[in-house]
Amino acid sequence: MNSPEVYGVNPSDDTIIITPVEDIAYVYQPTQYGDDLICLYFTDAKVGEIFIPLTTVTAADISAHITTMLAQLPALRAQHQQRDGDKE
Repeated sequence: MNSPEVYGVNPSDDTIIITPVEDIAYVYQPTQYGDDLICLYFTDAKVGEIFIPLTTVTAADISAHITTMLAQLPALRAQHQQRDGDKE
């Protein structure tokens, strides 16, 4: 992996926050270097509070993969159950 560049994400007048439901926020903020950041901020009862800043390329990639995984959820569950059965 390449060394990551570190950007601060501090809300400003340029920040756009979309909160479609309670405990989930999507944040858009341009950086001072000309990059666009898409951030996820959510609170989950099981994993706690999470804040993830992403470049637009990474956000698009993650979105596509999560959509695919959700569509394949029954197959993923079956594969996991089979794998657990093999361990016994």
